[in-house]
Amino acid sequence: MLFVDGRIWMVGFVALCLSCSTTPELEKSDTTPASYNSVSIAYLKSLYRDIPITVEENCWIEGTVVSSDREGNIYKMLYVEDSTGGIGIRLDDDRLFARFSVGSVVKVSCNSLTVGSYAGMIELGLAPTDGSRRVRNIPNELIASVIAVLPSTEHEVIPTPLTLDGLSALLLGCLVSFDDVQFVDEEVGLAWCDEGASTNRHLIDRNRNTLIVRTNGEADFADELLPAFSGYIEGILTYFNGEYQLVVSDSRNVFMDQNYGKPRFPVNENEKNVRLRQKADSVP
Repeated sequence: MLFVDGRIWMVGFVALCLSCSTTPELEKSDTTPASYNSVSIAYLKSLYRDIPITVEENCWIEGTVVSSDREGNIYKMLYVEDSTGGIGIRLDDDRLFARFSVGSVVKVSCNSLTVGSYAGMIELGLAPTDGSRRVRNIPNELIASVIAVLPSTEHEVIPTPLTLDGLSALLLGCLVSFDDVQFVDEEVGLAWCDEGASTNRHLIDRNRNTLIVRTNGEADFADELLPAFSGYIEGILTYFNGEYQLVVSDSRNVFMDQNYGKPRFPVNENEKNVRLRQKADSVP
C-alpha cells in the first residue's frame, strides 16, 4: 500500500480538546451514525502534537485489520490500515482475533477517543489519567460501540514490501515485509526471547543495515529457536524511543528456516556504517 501526498491531511478541520483525566462517554451504537464524517488514518494521526488530543467531532476512520493476537505476540492492540497509513487501537480484550479477523474492514468511531503516543508511536484509545501521553485501553464492554466490522469485506492483506535501508515513519502501524534478510550471526542458535522476557533480536541485510525484531515473552513461539537461514519475514512496523521495530503478527509468515529459507549470505564487510539499531529520523 502506498501513501497519498501529505495534502490529504488537510481535508478538513476537526474540533479538538485537550485530554482530560476522566473517562469520556462513548457513543453506544453498533453502527456509525450518518452524521459522522470520514477521515483518513494519516489525518487522524496528524492531530497529535506532543500532547494527547481528544476528538470532539463526530468522525470515523475505515480501514483493514492487519494484525492478529492469536499467537500472543500482540497484546490488547488492534492495528488498522488504510491507503494513507496505519494506527494501533488499544482495546481491553486479549482475544481480538476472535472478533476482528485479519483482512476484515472496520469502521472506528473516533468521537471521544484520544490520539496519544507511547515512546513515539501514535495510538488511539481513551485519554490518559496519569499525566502521560499513553492512551488507555477501551473497555471490553464498549468495543462494539466503537468498532464495527463491515459485512462481507474480508480480503487478502498484502504487506508493503520494504528494505532495511528504506524504512519510513509513514508506514508505522502498517503490515510490512522484508526479503533477503537474516538474523545476525551473534543471535543464531538463540530463541526468539530470553527466558520469561520480551526480547529484541536483529535482522540484517547484505549491506549491514539492521532492524530490531521485538517479541513478547508470552508469545506462543517465544521459546522457539530463531530461524537460521535467510529469507522472508513480515510483521507490523512499530517504533520505540527513536528506533524502528518489527513485531511479527503471525509466525507462519516467516520463511527463513531450513524448509523454506535460503542459505545464509555473507554480509558486506566493506560497509563502514555497522548498526544493530536502525534509527528513525522523524515520526509524524
